[in-house]
Amino acid sequence: LTHIHHEMRSEILNLIEQLAVNRGTTVVYVTHELAEAARLGGRLIRMEEGAIVWADACPAGEIPASDTPNRESFRAD
Repeated sequence: LTHIHHEMRSEILNLIEQLAVNRGTTVVYVTHELAEAARLGGRLIRMEEGAIVWADACPAGEIPASDTPNRESFRAD
């Protein structure tokens, strides 16, 4: 959603969110914006140089407190 006016961006995110919630659709959303990813909720995965360095469950709208990997909750399934 790069280079899209913020109002249109918000509308598109609402549509994606509706698909995920109302239809139970799995959404894979790739972004550099952690807040956007957290808005959609579910599970966040951080990658660096093609490798998963952090993964954890994230309730919708909650942004992880840190980018530090939580090895106790890390699952690559």
